Amino acid sequence: MPKSLPWKIVLIDDEEDIRDVMSIALADAGYEVATAENGIAGLKRCQEVLPQIVITDIRMPGMDGLQVLAEIKKKFSDIEVIVATAYGEMELAIRALQLDASDFINKPINDEELQLALKRAQDRYTSRKQLADYTALLEKEHAQTSRQLVKTFDFQKNLIESSMDGILACDGNGTIVSFNKSMERLSGYSRDAVIHKMDISRLFAPGEEKRLRAELKGEKYGGKKRLALYETQLIGNSDRKIPVQVSASVLMGGGREDGLVCFFRDLREVRKLEREMAD
Repeated sequence: MPKSLPWKIVLIDDEEDIRDVMSIALADAGYEVATAENGIAGLKRCQEVLPQIVITDIRMPGMDGLQVLAEIKKKFSDIEVIVATAYGEMELAIRALQLDASDFINKPINDEELQLALKRAQDRYTSRKQLADYTALLEKEHAQTSRQLVKTFDFQKNLIESSMDGILACDGNGTIVSFNKSMERLSGYSRDAVIHKMDISRLFAPGEEKRLRAELKGEKYGGKKRLALYETQLIGNSDRKIPVQVSASVLMGGGREDGLVCFFRDLREVRKLEREMAD
């Protein structure tokens, strides 16, 4: 069941019967639902409704679901997208995850699977929204150090601990000052071993942290001082190589760069699916 927010969904599917059945089921579960019969109409509905979640079929005439996903992430980056695929379309599902879909579900759609995907989409939306608000607050307040506001606003307890993604923050010197539970699971490092003790560069494969910071100065991945859908590799405890997708924002204070907030999406399952598809 939706919680706290008035969760709005845009449902895009070219089959009227599917739209009717799913919209009734979603409305009964407490969601506000708007429907569209194709990708173009779906993007227009997103503009009108400003939903938190979009569910789109992947096989549609004209603009398909992958194109819809790409356009949504380009124009409405905060919207979470769930794609619906037919059994056997794993290659398309993998591509959707690479384009930052929050999840994929198989058609015919199982209600339990749908509710689980919606819960994950809600969690991701909430975490990203809070992180964006926090970053904006840091920039507005012009804190002398990111560590001060991390402490003042109880960043770790109230914001990032519930996130499914690994989230860390570092100060202007690169020292890690925040490290959530998902980051502990992802990296294998404990928080106590990292916070105020480890430089962010130690978590990256050789050269990758410098490459990330170089990309932050350009506009290829979302604009200057921001990254989205950027893929790199972390080095976890015991030298484990971990493929990840990163979103990051530079923190500004007093007119200078004062830290960095990153959240990491684990791509190991995606890579596993890719290998299975290649066999």
